[in-house]
Amino acid sequence: MRKKLLAKNTVASLLSQFTALVCGFILPRLFLEYFGSELNGLVNSITQFLGVISFLELGVGAVVQSSLYKPLADGDKQQVSRVMVSADRFFRRLAQILLGYVLILVAVYPLIVNQSFGYLYTATLIAAISVSSFAQYYFGIVNSLLLNADQRGYIQYNAQTITVVLNTLVCVFMIKLGGSVQLVKLTTSLIYLARPLILRIYVSRMYQIDWKIQYDKEPIQQKWNGVAQHVAAVVLDGIDTIVLTLFSTLSNVSIYSVYFMVIKGVKTLFLSMTNGIQSLLGELWAKQELDELRETFGWLEWCIHTGVTYVFACTAALIVPFVRVYTAGINDANYIQPAFAILLTLANAMHCLRLPYNIMVLAAGHYKQTQRNYIVATIINIVLSVLTVKAWG
Repeated sequence: MRKKLLAKNTVASLLSQFTALVCGFILPRLFLEYFGSELNGLVNSITQFLGVISFLELGVGAVVQSSLYKPLADGDKQQVSRVMVSADRFFRRLAQILLGYVLILVAVYPLIVNQSFGYLYTATLIAAISVSSFAQYYFGIVNSLLLNADQRGYIQYNAQTITVVLNTLVCVFMIKLGGSVQLVKLTTSLIYLARPLILRIYVSRMYQIDWKIQYDKEPIQQKWNGVAQHVAAVVLDGIDTIVLTLFSTLSNVSIYSVYFMVIKGVKTLFLSMTNGIQSLLGELWAKQELDELRETFGWLEWCIHTGVTYVFACTAALIVPFVRVYTAGINDANYIQPAFAILLTLANAMHCLRLPYNIMVLAAGHYKQTQRNYIVATIINIVLSVLTVKAWG
């Protein structure tokens, strides 16, 4: 049963990420062609600023998933309900904070960003993009964590594949017809609303969650110990675009987003291969089946290290030629940046090499024991980004 679920999760995850990768190349190219580099940079900048709200999740999502492994393995429905209720309360509060943050962003962002678009234009774009972020925290994230922990992540991966394809088709149609960027992004947000609603319906039918259950002791034991790991992950993926927005130009944000789109696609494929394995390692750890755990981990380590070496070497050689073809005819910014391409590829290859160990930390719930390393990495990342952007752009 474990191998069957692992296979279903891995295949569904790979299909979902491959679909997202292919569709992810189609829309940015259309944005560059129809709206220009500066507006593409504006959209990516706003998306990244909205992504900062995940910073306030403070790693609770990963801790929630870790807290579900043992009660699910033991068939303890009451403890599962307690964890779900506690997590749901947290993420609903986070959704309320997101709403306040979006209102502040609508008021302040158009005043501080270096761009040539009007205040109302930028404010309505922020509002359109934010809808899907709000829905994620208010409706969907707790159900996603439960499905992942129970080795049924393939449900959400399949739902994600369908919504990504549908969104791409609709957006291409609207852009070709001359639709505004606000209308295109609002449509994207509304389509992505379907996924959390589908997950909520599935979980309510397949799991007996008692949403009214009471508890005296906090069921998520390490609720605040995943902070360092989470902050490091958010900074790694998000700080560059924010620093470029504040200290550089939107054209540079657009250049960065094109290269990062390629790198993120490659990295996400590796992450998708590990989505099913974390819950399996978590179950083996919860049941203390250590011999099978060591064997599974050794296989995972070899596969990821071998794959990273091969795939990122190919990426380093091919990324600039790909960008040259991808941005052909776009002349409002210089997209050919070989040195930056090598640095970005190398940085993310190093990030992927440590995936097996990070997965095991998350599966075992060893957040407190490893948080110092993540804090140091976060500080180094922020300081170097701010100090070097003025000199190197």
